[in-house]
Amino acid sequence: YLGRDINLLSDVAIKEYRPQDRESDLNAFLREARTLSDLRHIEGIVKVHSFFQENDTAYIVMDYVEGIDIKDYVIQYGRMSPETVLKMMKRIIAALQKVHECGLIHRDISADNLLVSPDGHLTLIDLGAARCADIMNTSERTALCKAGFTPLEQYSRQGVQGPWTDVYSICATMYYMMTGICPPSATDRVIEDCLSPLSEVSEGEVSDEISHIIKKGMEIDQRYRIQDMAQLYELLYKEALPDTKGDFFEGGGMGVASDGESGNGARTRNRTVHSHILSFTQVAHELGAIKERRNNRRKWFVIKIAAAVLLLCLTGVAGLVFL
Repeated sequence: YLGRDINLLSDVAIKEYRPQDRESDLNAFLREARTLSDLRHIEGIVKVHSFFQENDTAYIVMDYVEGIDIKDYVIQYGRMSPETVLKMMKRIIAALQKVHECGLIHRDISADNLLVSPDGHLTLIDLGAARCADIMNTSERTALCKAGFTPLEQYSRQGVQGPWTDVYSICATMYYMMTGICPPSATDRVIEDCLSPLSEVSEGEVSDEISHIIKKGMEIDQRYRIQDMAQLYELLYKEALPDTKGDFFEGGGMGVASDGESGNGARTRNRTVHSHILSFTQVAHELGAIKERRNNRRKWFVIKIAAAVLLLCLTGVAGLVFL
């Protein structure tokens, strides 16, 4: 939903939890809210404002990002030049390195999870599939696959996932942006690799060097793939990934914030926003209350059905006695 924050006088996006009668789904929704809150300092990641429960369900309130996703953008305007793609992706690659440093893997990077704003900035949304790297090889891992953008290791519970998993997806997204063509599925590439080089598909617009880097980031076997975002960044931009907050991350000294505010102004605004973020202990309590009410309704439903069946049985027995 598109909403309005009456305190901050700003538009917000509201994501609603759709009950599936499974506790794991509710926990996953809470995990996404917590993940977004933990990453709110990273520029290029959609920021969460708060979390609340109402109508026997739950909601995440986050920044409203004006614009359309990359998939629709390419459909409407066609493929992008390599220079434009590299410029747009620079902040996202840096942001994903920070996400990985926090011990998380996004696992759902694709053309429809990146929004491009009117000023050309990209914002990564939807961290519902993000998981901690240390549970990637346990039974808790779930399969989430998008043809063309998902690496082979995500199709199998035995696959080893890590930062290289997101490297594949970000390179596949860049491939799509530069060509307007969705890459072949990783499963289709196993027997015979049908991925056409970028330099060929783009009719010479993409250099052999960039084409080779993107292909290296989309290797089927993760052992031979570019291993992390820092390595990808260095290969693409011929410089080390910045370790400062400046151009990519908020809160850096007295410099200019990304929206043009001074560092002090940006920090004041951030403190105002952050003051509205609920304690996740309270969130967990609220989610527990939702589950308890839902469980109570199910129990009463079962009791009513059992009582009705018992009444029917007693009525039948009484009828037989009188006969």
